[in-house]
Amino acid sequence: MGDMDKFVAGYLLSACGGNRREDRGSEQMETDRSGPWVVTATFCEKVLQEPDGVVTLVRVIDRIIQNMHVTSMSDPIVPTSLALPLVITLKSGSTLGSHMMRLRLEKPSGMRLPDQMFTVLFEGNDRGVNIILNPVTLLVDEEGVYWLDVLIEDQLLTRIPLRLVFQRVVTQA
Repeated sequence: MGDMDKFVAGYLLSACGGNRREDRGSEQMETDRSGPWVVTATFCEKVLQEPDGVVTLVRVIDRIIQNMHVTSMSDPIVPTSLALPLVITLKSGSTLGSHMMRLRLEKPSGMRLPDQMFTVLFEGNDRGVNIILNPVTLLVDEEGVYWLDVLIEDQLLTRIPLRLVFQRVVTQA
């Protein structure tokens, strides 16, 4: 039996009353909250949003190789700006009303930049919120992983990694 067949068989057993919650023991996922839930949180190259609200992400990005023209391999990194679309999709769960969303950028050195804050409205259940920031401009001056934390009020929902690699290209002066 293939993996998909096992999944379908397990799903059908569950739907028909087999493998009840108490039968699963340690496999049961415990949560201490009931939303909001993260569906998508990523940088990409382009975002398309259709009139019916459907969002399409083009080229999801979690790593950037930035060419840097230098006269010597020992030249320091020159700060540069990156402009990338950021898409965050959340489902409300039992969360209702307006809440403060905070985005917090942490540089590879561990230094945190000031939070960016804005209000989002949760309507409950499977109703969602698409946050599309197009573009987010990041001033980068360090090589390594930048982390963008997504928080609702003071609750961390997820962390979005973006690895930056500076590729030094030596040019003659």
